[in-house]
Amino acid sequence: MLFSSPARRAAAVRVEIEDAVPRLTASLRHRVEIARERIARLAASLSSLSPLAVLDRGYAVVWKSAEERPLRSSADAAPGDGLRIRLARGGLRARVERREDGDE
Repeated sequence: MLFSSPARRAAAVRVEIEDAVPRLTASLRHRVEIARERIARLAASLSSLSPLAVLDRGYAVVWKSAEERPLRSSADAAPGDGLRIRLARGGLRARVERREDGDE
């Protein structure tokens, strides 16, 4: 049937579309699920790199009271200096009693 009526062609196209919709819907759902899993992995990776996650593992950030950058070395503080200490939950104010330099 080389030449068919427009009604038959329209009916055939309608059947093709009706057959394609479930496949397309399943494909779209699959792609969305893959994207969700990727986003969850990236969020977990980003969260593990967060400074707050580091603090949750028991680390702290320490500043001299009058400075804006964290201390990186005991040589940056002297006995009597005031310190601000940031913990995972809350913070502390402290004063240096003595400095312990080196790998102890």
